[in-house]
Amino acid sequence: MARKLNLKDYISDDTLDLSVNDLQEVPVKEIAAFPKVTSLDLSNNKLTTLSKSFATSLTHLVKLDLARNELRELPKNFGCLVNLKHLDLYKNKIETLPLSFANLKNLRWLDMKDNPLEPHWQHFVGPCLNAQDCKAAAKNVVNIAGMMNEEISTEVLKTQAKQKQIEENEMKEQAKKKEKQKEKKKRKNAAKLAEVSPKDVIENGSVSEVETFKPEIEELNELHVKNNTQSTVGGKLRKVISGLVWSVIYCLVVFTLALLLLKLVNEPTHNRIMHRLNKYAHSAVAHLPGSFRLGWHKFSNRLLNNIKYVSQYTVTFWKMLYKSFLNGYAFLISDPSVDVWLNMVIHSFLTLYIRICELLGMFFSTVVTLIPIS
Repeated sequence: MARKLNLKDYISDDTLDLSVNDLQEVPVKEIAAFPKVTSLDLSNNKLTTLSKSFATSLTHLVKLDLARNELRELPKNFGCLVNLKHLDLYKNKIETLPLSFANLKNLRWLDMKDNPLEPHWQHFVGPCLNAQDCKAAAKNVVNIAGMMNEEISTEVLKTQAKQKQIEENEMKEQAKKKEKQKEKKKRKNAAKLAEVSPKDVIENGSVSEVETFKPEIEELNELHVKNNTQSTVGGKLRKVISGLVWSVIYCLVVFTLALLLLKLVNEPTHNRIMHRLNKYAHSAVAHLPGSFRLGWHKFSNRLLNNIKYVSQYTVTFWKMLYKSFLNGYAFLISDPSVDVWLNMVIHSFLTLYIRICELLGMFFSTVVTLIPIS
């Protein structure tokens, strides 16, 4: 039980001095009855906690001294003391501060020496060895509490948004499940009605009922067959189109590579084929409309020029690479036996390459002879 005090005996002007009274509880209601008191001294008592009503009932306080008590924490709503300018918490057992300190915008003095503060709070509070340190401590604590409040608010909003998204997804999943259950139920009912024989219908005397459901069953079956037919036709059409596209791409790639190889093996035949292709392209384009013909002419010329440039650069690149390899090999290795072995391998590879190119040349020469020249 808190010892009853006659507070009028402890009031001097706007200051209420209740220090050194062995108080274990703060008489909040009694103090609140003196709204003109702006300075409250509760130092050198045995206070371990402050009630929630402390901050909400004593908002008129400007100066508060709680030094040399046994406070382990401050109430979370301590920031309700919005008029507070001077706060002394010297020599208590406080480890952390409530984030409501962000509301103490008028705080200009804070002394928290000899408190087992957590490292991050201790860093911002500082040593408080002089007036300048105490002023800096008040400013730092209010700012840091505000920043932490903003971070927490942002995290709360993000968590709420995620929770809302999860709830919406769950509602959609439930709606899908309900739709699936309805569909299953309809199918089961349709299947049961379809299994009813005419004999059973006559015996049960429910001919009209079955006749009523019969059109619905037939309609469902027709719709199911129609959907299956459409999906089958659509799937086959997609497969045919994709197959044609890939076939055209494959043929173009193979044809381009064959032209490049032919350029390396037999350049006159390559030039003759390119000339004929150009000629056929011009004759085909001549039957097309003017605008399309012009576009096709530009496209074909650009394509042929690109093929020509690519073939030239490819030949030059391989020649340069081959010469660089031989020069490097000659520079690094001087053993005659290794040189003989390398020449044998190169000769075998070139022989095989020439045979392949001859086969390709024969193929293209056959193709060229089959194509009539207009």
